[in-house]
This record gives sequence, C-alpha cells and structure tokens, in this order.
Amino acid sequence: MSVLELSAVSEGALGALELSLTAGLHVVLGAPADGTRELIAVSAGLIRPRRGRVRVAGREPYASPELRQRIASLLAKERLIPEATVGASVARALSIAGEKNSAPADILGAAGLGSWAARPPASLDAAEVRAVALALALARNQPLLVALHEPLCVPGVPRQLVLDRIARLAGNGACVLCATASAQHGKALSSSLLLLDRGRLVRQAAPLPVELAPGSVPDFVVRSDDPRRLAIELAGEAAVTGVDWDQEQSPGTIRVRGTDPTELALAIARVAVFRSIHVSALCPALPTLDVVRGASAGLGQAAYEQAYHRAQAQARASFRSEARRGTPGSPLYGPPPSAPAEPKAAGGEPPEGDSP
Repeated sequence: MSVLELSAVSEGALGALELSLTAGLHVVLGAPADGTRELIAVSAGLIRPRRGRVRVAGREPYASPELRQRIASLLAKERLIPEATVGASVARALSIAGEKNSAPADILGAAGLGSWAARPPASLDAAEVRAVALALALARNQPLLVALHEPLCVPGVPRQLVLDRIARLAGNGACVLCATASAQHGKALSSSLLLLDRGRLVRQAAPLPVELAPGSVPDFVVRSDDPRRLAIELAGEAAVTGVDWDQEQSPGTIRVRGTDPTELALAIARVAVFRSIHVSALCPALPTLDVVRGASAGLGQAAYEQAYHRAQAQARASFRSEARRGTPGSPLYGPPPSAPAEPKAAGGEPPEGDSP
C-alpha cells in the first residue's frame, strides 16, 4: 500500500511528476536543478504544488496540520523556531509535533550536539541549523513519512548515526524518502536509486554502479598502504589510461582509469602481487551525476529510436496486409473500373423490352 503519492505534480523544477512509494527506504538521485528541493518540500506538505496532487496515507499534507505532525523532514534550507535557546526551540518543535516523551537534551546529545542547547538560535549558521533539524527528524517516534534533503551532507552529526537512524525508521514502517546529488551518498543509503532528471523520474538503477551509467567503463578506487608506489607502478601498465591521487582529500586512495574493466582489474592485481604492494580495498567507482545524466539521455534516445522503428515496421506490415486483402477495384489500385456499357440492338436501337 502506498504511503506517499504524487500525481502530475508541478512545482519549481518538477514537471508533471508521478511517484508512488510504500513504507521503506527510497533514495532519489538528482541535483537541485532537477527538483530535489521541491520534491522534499511538497512531499512533507510544507508547500502546495502549482499543479497536481500530493497524498500521504490518502490525505493532503499541506491542508492537514494533524497529518503533518506525523511527517518529519529536512529541507535544503532550514530555520529554527525563535526561542531564547536552541534547547527551547527544540522543545517547542517537539510540542508542535506531539512528541511528549522526548527530551531536547537527549535528542541533541544523541546527535553530538549537546553543547549547542544553551546557544541562541541566531548564533547558528545555516549548516548548524540543518544539523539541529536533522537531529529532530531522526528522533521522531513512529512517523508516517520522513523526507530528507541531503541527509549525509550535514556537518556535526555522525554519518553512521544518520545511516542507522534512517534504517531504523524505514524498518519500523515509515516511508523514508532521501534526495541527494551524490552517487556515493546514494549508494551508502541504498543499493537502488531512483533517477530524477529535469523534474521527471527517468529510471531506477540497481545494482550500482553498473546500471547508473550502462555502457560506460567504470574507474576503480584502490586503497593501499603505499598509494604513491602503487600509482607509479600502475602508470606503466598497458591497460591503465590514467591514475588520480588526491593526497589531501584521500591520502590512502587512488583512482585508476582504463578502457576495459577486466583488464584494468587484472593489472591492479598483478602489480599488487608482483610488486608486493598491500591493497586493502578495490571497488568500481560510482560515476558522477553528469555521467549518469548522459547515460539517461542516451537510453532515452535509444528507446525513442527503437519505438520509432517499431512503429514504422508495424505501419509497413499493416499496409502490406491491406494490400493483400484488396481487389483491383479498391482504392489501393486506383479508381474503380467504369460500368459495362449496355448492349444495343442492331442499327442503334435499344434492345427489346427497354423501350419506354
């Protein structure tokens, strides 16, 4: 049974979006330009779409404060209820949501934000406000819907805590909808992604990373105790077309490119064994969102051309069938023959019996 239903919803970048989600975890991959911000806001009932219909458990969330009490959300831009302290603001939010058995200190403390309780809300920057909002959303008891925009892009809240809380909410029967522009974050959340492209859901990708960009050759991410020497040795392999190493962001990881995934993996293994370089992890790298969009465009073009050629073949088959059933007097063969001339008697007289 569907918990969240969007029917022909248009708002911002969203265009006639159709979506039906049951209880469980659902992850949408797309950028803000594709409509991820609007998707979360209309799903949570915080804005009413220009067109279309949004239903949560059969009711419209925008028009029902009681229903919104059972919806938790994290928007791209959040704001706290004006109170003297962050703790008081959280307490007020819990009261509005009908959460009577939750203590603000426990919620903030569990998310690693306990030291913020006495701060004025105005002293928090935008990222810190989102951290408080995320802590509130993940602490809700038995929500119907949890709609989160970029839940893994919130500094201050431990990543594993976010993943564990999301999994627990989904396992307890909530419909959890997460939107992210990062394929890496999407993979961390779920093994199956819905792809949002220019306001429309174009396809579902599972398993990852093969289905995200079918037809492309994935790079490999390699973790090693000696990435510098591994990169140098791999640079001489024929199957390797490039090696990237970001010493600041990923000091123990290199990214290896090639044209054939099998040959590339064999080259990495061969270097690791024969050069005695310890490799602790080897996995295909997820494509960027631009690559995913390109793959979606290619698949869409291929589907269009296939449908076009199929329609042409059906039209030709129909024409041949009609031609086989036709007669020389049918329009397929030109105008019908003229009626036979009436017989005349000798001398040009009408035949007997035809006289007036």
